[in-house]
Parts: sequence; C-alpha cells; structure tokens
Amino acid sequence: MPMINIAQRQDVHDLIILDLAIRSLQADYAKVSTLKLHKLYRKWLEIVLTQLQHNYHEKRRALATQKIRLIGYKRLDTYFSEVMLATSGNDAQLLYANEVLKQDVEQLLLQHIHIQMLDFHH
Repeated sequence: MPMINIAQRQDVHDLIILDLAIRSLQADYAKVSTLKLHKLYRKWLEIVLTQLQHNYHEKRRALATQKIRLIGYKRLDTYFSEVMLATSGNDAQLLYANEVLKQDVEQLLLQHIHIQMLDFHH
C-alpha cells in the first residue's frame, strides 16, 4: 500500500486550497450582480478564477502522474473535514481542520490580490 509522502502531501494540500478557493469565488461570482460596482468585481473575479483554475489544472496533472487524484470532501462536523484521495494503492483519507482550510484559502486569495496590485503599479 503506497503512502503519500511529505512532498506529495504538500502538493495535495495546495490542490485542495486551490479547489476550495475556486469553489468559493464561483459561489461569490453569482452574488456579485447585486453590488454597485458589479462590473469591476466581476472582471476581477474572472481574472483571479482564470489564474487559479490554471494553477489547479497544473497541480492536478502533476499529481495524476503520481497516480493521486482528489475524490472529494466530507464535512465531519463544525471543526473538521475529511478529504478523500485515490492513489495507486488504497484510497487515502486526510483529516483537516475547517478553520485552517479557510485561513489558507484566504491567504491564497490575498496573495493574488497583492500580485495583481503590484502588476497594476508597473
């Protein structure tokens, strides 16, 4: 039974954060039309979603070459979620704290905002 090593675990974590960030932004995208500056926010969301989706697909392909695939999520309770992965051996389940996932998604999005602001100033 092959186990997921430390490097793969970091790649899996990155994939999970990208996936959750994309899902969150897609959910928010549907609600943007109610805002005053909806055209501006919609454009920004489209740019960020495109970047995140590109990164997600690259990370997913890299993991697929190692025969690791994200299957899905199961919220266990208010505090924890289980992430299911398919591997070349047995499937794996990883336990994550929901708050940590939320913080990591927020950090990823803040990094994208910072990068875009730097690009804008140049």
